[in-house]
Amino acid sequence: MEEEIKSEFRKAGFNLEEEDEILNKCMTFCINYSLSPADLVSNWEVYYLNRQLNEPTVQNAEMDGFLMHLQTNKKEEIIKEESNLHSYSIRDVEM
Repeated sequence: MEEEIKSEFRKAGFNLEEEDEILNKCMTFCINYSLSPADLVSNWEVYYLNRQLNEPTVQNAEMDGFLMHLQTNKKEEIIKEESNLHSYSIRDVEM
């Protein structure tokens, strides 16, 4: 999976600083948040643009901020899913 992640970053035009450490963290993010390498890199692009980072280099110093970005996205997904739930009451069911 690390090679796929590396390949996706390269396709998107990003270089990796401290490559082994970043790839290890990114692989963990993919597993923990059920992301494909392509989805992970798409999330990185959003993070990169929102933070207005100047260099197309993935830096280890940005990994904590990127993790927060992923956590926020996941939380928003869950809240959105939960808002579509319907609680049934006795009035909803005919007996």
